[in-house]
Amino acid sequence: MLFPLLGFADNRVVFHSHIRLRYDVQQFPDVRKDVTRFRFQWRPQVEFRLNPSLDAGIGIVADATHESDEDHFLPGFSFPQFHSPVTERDNINDEIYLSQAFLRYAPSPHLEIIGGKFENPFLHTELLWAEDLTPNGGTITAAYTSAGGGLTLRGRVGDFYSSQYKRDNINVVAIQGVLQADTANARFTAGVSYYDHSIRSLDPTLLRTNSKSGTRLINDYNIIDLIGRARWSLALPITAQIDYVKNVAADSFTTSSGNGDSGYLIDLFVGQLQEAYQFQAGVSFHRVESDAVLAAYNTDEWWFPTRGEGYRIHGGFVIHPAVILSASYLHQTLIDQKAVFGRWLITVDIRWP
Repeated sequence: MLFPLLGFADNRVVFHSHIRLRYDVQQFPDVRKDVTRFRFQWRPQVEFRLNPSLDAGIGIVADATHESDEDHFLPGFSFPQFHSPVTERDNINDEIYLSQAFLRYAPSPHLEIIGGKFENPFLHTELLWAEDLTPNGGTITAAYTSAGGGLTLRGRVGDFYSSQYKRDNINVVAIQGVLQADTANARFTAGVSYYDHSIRSLDPTLLRTNSKSGTRLINDYNIIDLIGRARWSLALPITAQIDYVKNVAADSFTTSSGNGDSGYLIDLFVGQLQEAYQFQAGVSFHRVESDAVLAAYNTDEWWFPTRGEGYRIHGGFVIHPAVILSASYLHQTLIDQKAVFGRWLITVDIRWP
């Protein structure tokens, strides 16, 4: 028994954790040296299965990093590349913080209610929401499945607030509809979402590549998100996906490159990473204009969260059922410019126990 003092049976209290080791190399088109970073992250979590329809969970994140330029400032600047008094390019810091604390009620396969702090349950991609941001708030999901099980319709509504890890006073109301069709050898998924951001304040270092005036954003972010996904279960599984976003509230822009209100992410990959010795390989293409999405919330793995375009080649291999080795190369430029910002990521993910 994991926690005998709690008095639960073994299957009522479950502990699991995720360890991530990552080596990150950021390359620049000018005379600057490559910036390297090593990251260690541990995500322990405990889940309490209170009864067949009710469960709860609590988890933390412990992050530790070392960057090659932490102690060497660039000429004319007084800060490192990844984190500075002016900008935080990603959500990776030397921190320990609460990542999850939720209660989930699912009395049937057709209804689910979640409240607290939890992983984003909406159908989404990294274009809109980074995997390491867990929102606070609540969601309600209702689903209908056809008699034969081949067609499923889900409706979801959520209210999130303060999803970033520091000085974030933003509330997001989200509505989504998802249609899923299953055949003998394929699954097709289509999702339509609307995200309404009420931006009261945001730490100036998190404004990133959105249009801004001084220490504030100059646009609202009311985003329509369209996702289409197809997966074929062949001898070698194939998946194709497109995510298109448009911010219908963006109408003010600065003189910087890449202004606009729309963006897309296209993913193509083969294989899967579920069992030992399986592999996956793919390529992704993106183009994200300045105010298509809120840059504080989207992926950490692009150098330009918005105003950027490029492609990423990526692959992974399951060394052991609990160990996955993956690598990627990002070729990115500012929109309509030629200077390349390359980025290499080598990652080991360990799930224990």
